[in-house]
Amino acid sequence: MPSLLIRAASTCMLGATLLIGLVAPAFAQSTEATPDASPVASPFPDTPIGRQAAWAWHALQTGETPLAASEIEAHCAPSLLAQVPAGQLATSLVSVQQMYGPFALEQDSFVSSKDEPATNARFTITGQGGMLLDVLLAIDPGSHLLTGFLIQPSQSALATPAASPLPAGLTDTDASFTSGADTIHGSFMAPVGLSAQASRPAALIISGSGPTDRNGDSGNLPLGTNRNLAITLAHAGISSLRYDKLGSGQTGLGSHSDGQGIDFDLFLQEAKDAAAYLATRPGVDPARLIIVGHSEGALFALLLAQAMVETGTPPAGLILVAPLSIRYLDLINEQLTTNIAAAVQAGVLTPAQADTTETELKGIIKSLRTTGTLPETIASPELAQLFTPGNAPFLAQADAIDPADVAASLPADLPVLVLLGQKDSQVTKAQVDHLMAGFTKAGNTSASFVFLPDANHALRIVEGEPNPAVDYANPDLPFSPTAVTAIDAFLAAFGLVPPR
Repeated sequence: MPSLLIRAASTCMLGATLLIGLVAPAFAQSTEATPDASPVASPFPDTPIGRQAAWAWHALQTGETPLAASEIEAHCAPSLLAQVPAGQLATSLVSVQQMYGPFALEQDSFVSSKDEPATNARFTITGQGGMLLDVLLAIDPGSHLLTGFLIQPSQSALATPAASPLPAGLTDTDASFTSGADTIHGSFMAPVGLSAQASRPAALIISGSGPTDRNGDSGNLPLGTNRNLAITLAHAGISSLRYDKLGSGQTGLGSHSDGQGIDFDLFLQEAKDAAAYLATRPGVDPARLIIVGHSEGALFALLLAQAMVETGTPPAGLILVAPLSIRYLDLINEQLTTNIAAAVQAGVLTPAQADTTETELKGIIKSLRTTGTLPETIASPELAQLFTPGNAPFLAQADAIDPADVAASLPADLPVLVLLGQKDSQVTKAQVDHLMAGFTKAGNTSASFVFLPDANHALRIVEGEPNPAVDYANPDLPFSPTAVTAIDAFLAAFGLVPPR
């Protein structure tokens, strides 16, 4: 995900997915300090990065009044502040405190790099409900100022395998491939006894937005979407590769320890490299790859399919689950205006405040679409924490793509299955209709849509009124049987089911 960003639940296809990016400390007023000064007794080593860790930890405990810009500037390098101004950083960290605090420090969790002096470090904190977060720091070796301050779901939590046992008859083994300077870790699920000599279809599963790992989990949220899809495919005889995208799971930040350079193009290249690796696996027919994308991952699946067509190696099929179906900023606009209307109805905002916020939102979107940059100032604290200079390039790049246009560019005979839960709180039927119109424009009669009864964004069955804040944390909700039936029928209809 783009760096220098804090985003909360329900924005940008996340549902209740936690997404926290690079930030600088921003809490209560305190005495202005030099970079090497520790304002409180420190549980960290008396080294340059240890003292910055002590200050960061202090900032994470000091309440809801933002730190003064001068204090943030005393600890953060100009390169960091160029990405997100001190005022926006302060507002963002207050939001983290409100959403996930108060925090406790995990004892003995501080680890620093071996260079002298150490320039990178990590420690772990625990928030509400046992939420584990890693705090990653990077400093300039000369000035000792922070060049990176990342808060993300703990890598130990992200790497935790799904609690449910693997069904009988399936294997799930570790796999890894390289993408640029990064090693991407994942899992290869297959039916037991799959012959390496056989040449069979196989699927690549691409995660949605945020720090979403190979299983489709994000932070402490056991969504399990990717793993459930992999199990469904394996029961049908289809092997699959799913992976911890950069910023999640065992992959972590890879070569991007300061969070820089993780952008839209990098995620797309990661998907391309995953497909190339899958095509070389023993027993996989490289001419019959099935691309599966969930949520934002569906946009990357569409673009990957387009790239494969252009290179003369089209996919054998495309499965888009709860797909990002309209332009990125249109989605953000729809979600935020819905939230603003709800805030007015609840009496949290006045109609006049809502109008002001919506007007500013329209201006931000216009600026990103015309110049690729943000307005010089953003008055609304809520909008300021969502739209930062650090994530502006990602948003502009992603928004330039209309998923329906990509769909219209794909071959008319490409088999496509689109799934959407009737209780999806992030994607609407009207949005998916826009995407399906792209396949219709291409003359694709092999593209089908299935509306799944009672299924939410993770394709889990929800009885009664959906509540993502509760539902997404419940690993016991069953995976949609209608989704399983639809995938099985799709594979059979287009000859993608391997012979038994």
